[in-house]
Amino acid sequence: MAGIILGLIFGAADFYFLDRFVSSVTKKQKPNVIYALLFLFTPFLFLLAVAFLIPNSILWTGTALVSMVIILSVIKFTIQTIKQRK
Repeated sequence: MAGIILGLIFGAADFYFLDRFVSSVTKKQKPNVIYALLFLFTPFLFLLAVAFLIPNSILWTGTALVSMVIILSVIKFTIQTIKQRK
């Protein structure tokens, strides 16, 4: 259970890094490469730590992390689409 909760928290953090990087690119600003690197390496480092500390819940942690990124991306897309239609 702790693995799922940690996966959801770090999935939300990973989505934040992705959102900051993509929003700077789409606004034609200078992209902040630090957010891109954080988005890429946060899941690896986090899952590596989980693999050593609570190895029996690595599957649930990874699933929760990826699910959170996908769900928040869909929610963000839906909200932006509704705003653009108004």
